[in-house]
Amino acid sequence: TDDYTKEQGSESWSGTTAATVYTVKFDTDGADAVSAQKIEKGEKLAKPADPVRDGFNFDGWYTDQALTEPYDFDTAVTESFTLYAKWVETPVFGASTFADVAEGDWYYDAVRYVYEKGLMQGTDKGFEPNADVTRAMVVTLLYRLEGGEANSADTRFADVADGKWYAAA
Repeated sequence: TDDYTKEQGSESWSGTTAATVYTVKFDTDGADAVSAQKIEKGEKLAKPADPVRDGFNFDGWYTDQALTEPYDFDTAVTESFTLYAKWVETPVFGASTFADVAEGDWYYDAVRYVYEKGLMQGTDKGFEPNADVTRAMVVTLLYRLEGGEANSADTRFADVADGKWYAAA
């Protein structure tokens, strides 16, 4: 087998069949390294386990260093590239975070957990532990649990306006 490298990838020759193979690297920005993957042209990248970084929550893989374009793992690979980890500083939960959540409350640890994991952020009135949960809150929580990745399917609802805090979810 003869192997040679081209700028966008490499072709491995086996008999008369050539397969183009691309390399996808992962820039974890200070977290433990994630191994690069070799992917044949047209195949999909396997999503690696989320990296871990002290003091931060992992917020997904992005195609650009500015972290504005999330990567869609359902996309076929057609070139070599690097994905960049986006991090959100872990919120620090304390007695003054929410006026309506006190250290002795039975739900205190649960509120602390969802806040520090970036799953729930409260409302403009506090955490509101006794308020009704809306559809927007539930889908946003589920969206954040799944890593907040963009969905390529058209799943728009007529009653969800673009730009609302829950629209992406």
